[in-house]
Amino acid sequence: MHRGVEVKSIREGVYLLWCMGYLDDARNYVFSGKGAIDKLNTRIATLISQEEKEKKDKNDGKKNPYKNNNPTSPQQFVLNTLNDYTHAAVNESCLEWTKGDEYAYLFLWLSLYKNYTSEDIISKIASDTRIDKRKKTGDDKEKLNRCDLPVTTPDNTSQCYLASIYLLDLIPASPEEKLGEIARIRSQYLRIKENIGTTFSWLSDANAEMLAFTWKQIETHRTLLSEFESDSFHPAIQKYAIPVLFELWDAEWAQKELFLSRLRKRYANTKHRKKVADKAPINIRISPGAKNTLVKLEKRFNRNRADVIEYLIEKTWAELNQKN
Repeated sequence: MHRGVEVKSIREGVYLLWCMGYLDDARNYVFSGKGAIDKLNTRIATLISQEEKEKKDKNDGKKNPYKNNNPTSPQQFVLNTLNDYTHAAVNESCLEWTKGDEYAYLFLWLSLYKNYTSEDIISKIASDTRIDKRKKTGDDKEKLNRCDLPVTTPDNTSQCYLASIYLLDLIPASPEEKLGEIARIRSQYLRIKENIGTTFSWLSDANAEMLAFTWKQIETHRTLLSEFESDSFHPAIQKYAIPVLFELWDAEWAQKELFLSRLRKRYANTKHRKKVADKAPINIRISPGAKNTLVKLEKRFNRNRADVIEYLIEKTWAELNQKN
């Protein structure tokens, strides 16, 4: 077993495993901590030994497609790939603007996912031509297969950030081009950051049931998810994904405003129906003076009559319990 090749980070190891053609192994380590480095290096060493044995047995190319066009030894290929990583990886300091911001994590990931991945079946990027393909820009930009990504469905916003890092490493572009893309995404996010907080403020207190209802409206829309049509979004990130997907939606602003207005109205109506579904009607008679006071309270609290009465009952009961 070779120990001459060692990665210094999980990120570097995932990149190497992906380039070697071991997608399942890469996925096993994507969310591992630093404590898994030794285990990761042991796995890489084992794979190199297996590859060298296969080469000696003249079974080259049967298990991993990268070897078909790779005349070098498995260990030399790994060394070349790690050197490639050193020149291709961007420093995470350029992503400081996302730290601690769930919406920024989603915006970064979905922007890269939308622009640099595809559900279409395309030829996998051959490992021995990665550097050449990094030089292609414009119409020559090649997208990665979504089914081959190290992370396909993040379970939380932090995983979205890590998914972005791995995707950036694999994008066939130069470091300068990647930094330019990150700067563009950052600029775009800063322009819409305030809109996310205000436009969808009504979604901030949504429970699981109302969030599922809202997501269903997004999911069944004709074009809103056209760039992500066959992809699933984990419920834990849907709350943050909805505003971001809305901002990334390539539609005229009038169309977006109309959709948002209808969505907000459906949300409010559904929320109200669920709120009153379990409430029993009660008929009472009160004096004209009490009724006038009730009308004033409705205006003061900006609530309907039933809500005001319910509020007063709960408030009175709470005060009585405090005294007792």
